[in-house]
Amino acid sequence: AVAIDAAGDAYVTGGSFQSGWKYVTIKYRNADGAQLWLATDSPQACNVATGIALDGVGDVVITGWSDPDCDESNFNENITTIQHRAADGERLWTTSFGSDAVGTFDVPHDIIVDAQDNVFVAGENTGLFVLLQYDPANGAISQMDTFQSGPSELATGRALALDSAQNILIAGVARNADTENRDILTIRYPSQVATDPGDVDGDGDVDIQDLATLLAAYATCAGDPGYNPDADFDSSGCVELSDLATLLSNYGAN
Repeated sequence: AVAIDAAGDAYVTGGSFQSGWKYVTIKYRNADGAQLWLATDSPQACNVATGIALDGVGDVVITGWSDPDCDESNFNENITTIQHRAADGERLWTTSFGSDAVGTFDVPHDIIVDAQDNVFVAGENTGLFVLLQYDPANGAISQMDTFQSGPSELATGRALALDSAQNILIAGVARNADTENRDILTIRYPSQVATDPGDVDGDGDVDIQDLATLLAAYATCAGDPGYNPDADFDSSGCVELSDLATLLSNYGAN
């Protein structure tokens, strides 16, 4: 996987066999492709990184699978997520999720970081879709959700994205273990970004865009065309004067 920072420098992560499989992450300079640093991680016996993302200050978060015994046939891989400092590649934190018990496999497929540096990893947890949220300060898993789409179905999250309000969208696969039929699975989770009162669009600023969005929904109630629940700050069911007052009292906050 690859990520690009604000300066155009490239970060690449994957697996490298060096007396055993290890995560390898490399930073390349945009101007000439020169290698700026290289970091290897080997939290368990065999490890391959599969996803990479950058936080708000450019630090690198990678995720992948780790196998305690290098035996892929016994399905006991874990999800291991690691943060490295952008400037020099120093490891800042490491968090593993899963069990070493045979038949309890945990595999990540994508990683993303929101506007407040919360880290999210989507993948599979012994046949269930799994979404993990990590605390940006120390990498602790702060929230987890699993999902099974139906009886005899195995689900996995494959790709992550954030919308303009920082809601989390996951595209994945639901596979029926009996028939091998497969469906596209799409799940949306609410934003985990803490916003100021009045921040309708969840971008961290209370500004003219929020005011315009609220005014477009003003005097509408749940069920009316144009009603916007994100502008109904007091959850009264209507976008009204109290909501406008909330926005105006926080205008300019970020």
